Amino acid sequence: RGYWDRERMPEEAGSCGVDVPEFDVLSVVDARLRWYTGENEEALAKSLESIAQPYERRLFLGASMGGFGALLHAGLADAVLAFAPQAALGEVRLRPGAVSEEALEALSCRVSAAVRAGRK
Repeated sequence: RGYWDRERMPEEAGSCGVDVPEFDVLSVVDARLRWYTGENEEALAKSLESIAQPYERRLFLGASMGGFGALLHAGLADAVLAFAPQAALGEVRLRPGAVSEEALEALSCRVSAAVRAGRK
């Protein structure tokens, strides 16, 4: 659980009037480099949904492959910040294993669809 500890905050910082509410951070890392897909994809999506459900607001944040994952699961978030997401998987050097170029394109299309759905 993260929070701004006002008792340990420097005196000058308190004068800026910034109030930071409590928040929790969940860090998800795809150590197998599968871009949050593959044989455990459905289990991951269900886990994220279960974990995120009780929260009033949810922000998904990621960079590169993590940005791809944040966008892929954008339907569970109120907002997504994706920095340099690898979304066009057929064009990037580091990419998930796939059986074909068509499979990579289909995965890229899923991310695009998630982004479009999140705009509504």
